[in-house]
Amino acid sequence: MAILSQQNPVLRAELKHQQYVMNNSRSGPLWIGIALVMLVPAMLYSLVLLYFALTGLNPLGLLDIRTFGPGNGASNMALYLIVMNFAMYVVVSLITMGLASGSITREQQNHTWESLLLTSMNARQIVWGKWWATLRALWGDQIMIMLLRAGLVAFAAVQVTRFVHGGQHPDLLYLLLSLALVVAYTAVEAGFSAAVGLITPFIGWDGMFIAALMVRVLAVVVVPMVIVILSTMLADTVGGVLIAALAGLILSGLLLLATLHTAEWMAVRQQALRPDSP
Repeated sequence: MAILSQQNPVLRAELKHQQYVMNNSRSGPLWIGIALVMLVPAMLYSLVLLYFALTGLNPLGLLDIRTFGPGNGASNMALYLIVMNFAMYVVVSLITMGLASGSITREQQNHTWESLLLTSMNARQIVWGKWWATLRALWGDQIMIMLLRAGLVAFAAVQVTRFVHGGQHPDLLYLLLSLALVVAYTAVEAGFSAAVGLITPFIGWDGMFIAALMVRVLAVVVVPMVIVILSTMLADTVGGVLIAALAGLILSGLLLLATLHTAEWMAVRQQALRPDSP
């Protein structure tokens, strides 16, 4: 799409600004070091889990969690991976929404929306350019989320196969499909967070960011509920769960597109300026 290519001047300018913000607004070296100490073990463990799940290996019983408890290394690592997944997801989602919101707020505060219109750019090119620039500025963080989620899915697949269905290792096709869904979900969720962030400055209500955050959380709750309901209706088989997950992915994609089109409509209607702007 041309609006998402480097030919879009809004995208180029916004990406450059987003990268500048990210490079100069990161926490100090101490906090970055602490984050790495927490993230690196979780990401390495995810890679190990993926390798074990894909090859069917289980050295040293690292995947055996028949009994949960402090003395079970696999149980402890699984809990650690769950915590890191949740923490990383929340932090990156907030940053994504903040960067996207700031890309519109900056135009409001500097009264530069008219300058953008003089470049013959329409609302879709402007909104989508800022949206895509936000996602590209955070692509590294989203890859880390994908990796953590993939490790968790691999771990869960092994447990279900061994302790529920009595197999030795997960079916390779189902595992690969599950991992593909993880990648797709992560990408769509990141896009939705950025789209919700774009809408907040158009409303003109100081508490809108909190309201947008609540909408984001609601979407996180609704989509899994749809998946659970559908998988139950489909007899809760592995294939049924994958079909339900695909349906949830489609629902998330529709929410993303609806939110982006809403941002376009607001941009046209309000020209990115709050009603109380001079």
